[in-house]
Amino acid sequence: MRKLFLLIGLLTCLQINGQELKVVSNIVDSIRLHYNDTNYAALYNLLNSDFKKNFSYTDHHTFYRENILKSMGKLKYAKYLQNKMGSECYLMYFENGNLELSLFVDSKLKIAGLQWLPYKPEKINHLTKKTSYKSDSKKTSPLDLKVDSLVHDYMLGGASCGLSIGIYQNGKIYYKNYGEISRNAGKLPDSSSIFEIGSITKTFTGLLLAKAVKEKKINLNDDIRKFLPKGYENLQYKNKAILVEHLANHTSGLASVPSNISTLSNYDSLNPYQHYSKKHILEYLKTVIPDTFPGAKNNYSNLGMAVLGIILEEVNQQSYAEQIGALTSEMKLTSTAIELSEELKTKLTKGYNYLGDETPYWNLNGFEAAGAIKSNSSDMMKYLLFNLKEGAEYIRLSHELTWGDVNYGIGLGWHVIKTKYAHKLIWHNGGTYGYASFCGFIKEKDCAVIILSNSGINVDAIGIGIFKYLQSN
Repeated sequence: MRKLFLLIGLLTCLQINGQELKVVSNIVDSIRLHYNDTNYAALYNLLNSDFKKNFSYTDHHTFYRENILKSMGKLKYAKYLQNKMGSECYLMYFENGNLELSLFVDSKLKIAGLQWLPYKPEKINHLTKKTSYKSDSKKTSPLDLKVDSLVHDYMLGGASCGLSIGIYQNGKIYYKNYGEISRNAGKLPDSSSIFEIGSITKTFTGLLLAKAVKEKKINLNDDIRKFLPKGYENLQYKNKAILVEHLANHTSGLASVPSNISTLSNYDSLNPYQHYSKKHILEYLKTVIPDTFPGAKNNYSNLGMAVLGIILEEVNQQSYAEQIGALTSEMKLTSTAIELSEELKTKLTKGYNYLGDETPYWNLNGFEAAGAIKSNSSDMMKYLLFNLKEGAEYIRLSHELTWGDVNYGIGLGWHVIKTKYAHKLIWHNGGTYGYASFCGFIKEKDCAVIILSNSGINVDAIGIGIFKYLQSN
């Protein structure tokens, strides 16, 4: 990547001082959103005309696709570092490492220059690796020791805070908790501690859809325009419409998020969805020009799930929050909701980002169906068992593949993969800026796992490690 780092560096010739940091941060968030959506055209349009003269779209596309995406993976989070000689410097957290971005913005709020560099971290006191952490592990059974070993490195990381883990195996439920409910609080989380579960919410949305299908209110092969206001003739590609199931399995062709989300005057990069309403979503859909056949390609879409939430409100004539309330009541989940009661708020943990900084709780607004639910490990274990035991007829439908094959596919919200032990793992993960989560179950082995973290650091490796152990023991 070195040669291309130098290429971009040579173009950083227009240094603009005095830009509001919030404006620049919004541009950085646009970079993150477009990059993760592989929307290179929108990414290129962030550049000003002089920059474009020196950097063709083809070179730009190739640089991000071949030199950053392939080696670094998705861009998870951006953290402001400092102003350095007129440029605003950000630490960019990718799945496979970190880079430093130096950014110059002109008076028209276009990127006049940027430089990607390897990040050389300076010591940050509050991120010094821990030497110990709290735990309620009995350290007696092989399962205790295995889970302890899987979480050890995670918990020693300076940015970690707390974990609440639930495991079901052979008819028994085990809860294991580590760390703190908030930094320096000294209080261990337990199975009643509440976390944001992020995109695991999508599995609840999938269940609501399955329920509506069983109640004959909607069909998976319905054109989504059947449930939207008039005026969406654009939502088709070569006369093939987007169907309801395409929203649930991420094959609609809709972007991950609307390209204009960061252009709102009150946009906050730390709480990116809070001002983007259902009205904004419906207005944005009128501007969408599909460029691929719906159902042909899997492209994870928060927007698609948000649209599904809007459709379910129309079908059920209830708000999304009311539908979730009815579903959690059916499952006897007493601590799972979008808006927590005052009593439940006292059990809500504090969330922390990749640098260990406290983050605001997310308001998902029009994107509730994509990630707004909060819960605890006790309720989430009940939820997993309801799925594992297929506690209602519509549950099975939500697990059936609507895209993919036996090796990897998607049901209604749920991801389904074939493990190396030839078992079918039905799972999902989640992440907001201050929380990470993972859940799944294997019917053949009668086991389930829920992991909740009040740190934005991914917990998938812990979950997969536990499932490997459960399948081999």
